[in-house]
Amino acid sequence: MVLFLALNGTSEAYAHAVMKPTELNAANIVLLSSSLLNVLLSIYLQPRVGPIGLIISNCVSMSLRLAYTLRFVLYQRLRDCTLPLASFLPSRGVFVALLTSSVVTTITSRLDMIKHLSAGLISVGGILSTIWLFERDAFASMMALKTRSKVD
Repeated sequence: MVLFLALNGTSEAYAHAVMKPTELNAANIVLLSSSLLNVLLSIYLQPRVGPIGLIISNCVSMSLRLAYTLRFVLYQRLRDCTLPLASFLPSRGVFVALLTSSVVTTITSRLDMIKHLSAGLISVGGILSTIWLFERDAFASMMALKTRSKVD
């Protein structure tokens, strides 16, 4: 559920930020339709499967919203941008740092609070330094793109 929320929120925010007025009107109709579907599915599923019906209806609704906005984002990226979408993924070093941080903080969560907080602070420092080491070029490219778009 959290994955749906994160992906849906991020893709909708981006899409709404770059959509033209006509595209925004069409998107709002799709979003309204998915909300109505959510209500109807909730009414149908709740008596049959209980509270899990609400979760299922939310996931279906968010999946439709996500599919619509991702379709727009991919189309817009192909149409307007010279940067490939994969260039926005973090490097392997950052993935390793995030995975290591996740494992370390999961293990230390079983220890006392001070050790867990210390491990969390060290993990954040490690992640930030890894991002600084591996992603400097990506930040420079994004800043150049932002500066270029203001000039255009």
